[in-house]
Formats: sequence, structure tokens, C-alpha cells
Amino acid sequence: MPHGCSTPTTVSISHSTQTSSGSAQVALDDHIIALTVGRLSRPDAADLIVARDRPDVDTIRAQVAAHEKRLEALAVEFADGDLTASQLRAATERLKAKITEADALIIDATRHPVFKGVVGADDVEATFLGIDDDR
Repeated sequence: MPHGCSTPTTVSISHSTQTSSGSAQVALDDHIIALTVGRLSRPDAADLIVARDRPDVDTIRAQVAAHEKRLEALAVEFADGDLTASQLRAATERLKAKITEADALIIDATRHPVFKGVVGADDVEATFLGIDDDR
């Protein structure tokens, strides 16, 4: 977060060879690239890409499977008359919210690190500049 800001700032860096709108933009791009390469070249750069609190994906997947199984059981209970429509709706909403939350954790935990292969490279700048823009 930049100094003095109270909200996170997202910066998109593109190092394509397309012409930009003016020399000020090129200078800014070059400056951001230099800062990024400088930071990724530091000995402690690996700390930037380590997910210390990464959740156990297998455990989360098992929880999702259990929630989905419970949804199926709810349908049977409703069909058998053991649940009212409002009870089924409430339980379904809660389970689907838990599944959505778990799916987001799985996606986040399995996301490909943007700077994988850059940190620790012999030539950090060349490796960084060689990354595809969509990565």
C-alpha cells in the first residue's frame, strides 16, 4: 500500500513492445519495471511469493464434497416430507455459501505465482521481461 493510502492499490504492469501514449507513459513503465526488477533481485525476494498460510486444499475439497452430499440428503429429506420448503431453502443457502467460500479458498491456494521462475533467476530482468503479459 502506498504511503498515506488507507486502501490497497492494484498496479497492472505491462511490458509489451506496443507503443504507448507518450514518452511520459514509457518513462513511468520503465520506472515501474526497474523498481519491480530491483525488488525481485533482492536476496529476500522469495519471501514475496511464499504462501505461509496456504490452506490444505485436500481438506477443503473434502469439506466441499461433504457439503454437496448434505445437499443431496436435504433433497431426499424434503421429498420424504421431513423438511418444509423454507427449511430446505435455508439449509441450501447456507450450504451453497459454504461451498462458494471453500471454492474461493481452493482457487486462491492453487493460483499460479506471478513471479515463479523470476525470483532466483540468473538474470532477473530478462526473465521478468520474458513473462507473458497475461501471467
